[in-house]
Amino acid sequence: MEEYNTAKKEYQILIDYQSQYFSFINSVKAIAQHGFTIDALSLTTQIQCQIDINMNLMKTKKEIIDKYEQQIREFSLCLLISNDKKVYLSKQYNPIKDYFDYLQSTGGFKEKNETFEDCARRKALEEAKLELKELFFVCFQEGFRQFPDRKECLYKTAIYFTILDDDMFPKQVEPNNDCEWYPYELKELSKLKLTPSIESNLKQITEMIQNKFRRRPTKKRKYNDDTKNTAIEENSSSISSLYEEEKETEDLITETMKKIKPLPL
Repeated sequence: MEEYNTAKKEYQILIDYQSQYFSFINSVKAIAQHGFTIDALSLTTQIQCQIDINMNLMKTKKEIIDKYEQQIREFSLCLLISNDKKVYLSKQYNPIKDYFDYLQSTGGFKEKNETFEDCARRKALEEAKLELKELFFVCFQEGFRQFPDRKECLYKTAIYFTILDDDMFPKQVEPNNDCEWYPYELKELSKLKLTPSIESNLKQITEMIQNKFRRRPTKKRKYNDDTKNTAIEENSSSISSLYEEEKETEDLITETMKKIKPLPL
């Protein structure tokens, strides 16, 4: 883990240096083109030499980074939120499974041929019999950890949440592994034994869920909006009818005037 983090840090530093060195070369060329007396060839050669050294160093660092990233394990999880803003969680009670005795959301290993979002949808269907509609991305959780197979690997987890319709409820699909789904209040989550990906991002998760609910139209607001729209439509219809009646009256007057013969002089 330390080797990977050090290589990534040093690789980024080298990239920054390379950018500066190429900028130096362009500056030397510009100075020479404006007629200033400098040893442009010598300066450019020195800078190019350092660029070549950095390229070799970058190659070495990249090999270290790739060695770890080729073994990366990717996951997706999705928190299921009810319409009354409760979070469905299930306790893992199979002792041979990952995160035994932790409360967890739907989620799992991402296949190579699927996106993080596709993975989140698939796992929700497999673990809770739910076909999810809209998913809201929260963040990525990345790092190293030891897995049940005793291997310490780099991992990357995409965290989502979704808001369920009133008639949608998660079902217990794997009774040998997980308890039934139970709805928890948002304010309860900080006191629960949650999987690390949820726990370490709990503040951000909670804030995003709260913000999403603030933006959603409430039933009262929806009723008021519908009532307002109905009133506008009725008013528009009344105005239109009044206009048509006035037009008919004008047409009738015009026709009547045409039929009246002028008086003889």
